[in-house]
Amino acid sequence: MRRIKNIPEYIELIEQAIFEVEELRAADEWEQEEGGGILPFTTPLINQLHELREELINNNHIFNEQDLSLMKKVRAM
Repeated sequence: MRRIKNIPEYIELIEQAIFEVEELRAADEWEQEEGGGILPFTTPLINQLHELREELINNNHIFNEQDLSLMKKVRAM
């Protein structure tokens, strides 16, 4: 993976992540209909990704050395 160099690249990466998690949620919903699957973290994760995307678009995100809050959910998977 190449290093991201600017805000538009970050936004694109976040949009890709949103797409992937939405796909995961859709697959899980299908599994639930079949009697399996339950991934409750997908909706909160999608919401946090949308919030991050909006912060980046509005130039309100503060970059620092700390992990994003959504990483707790990612690591718990």
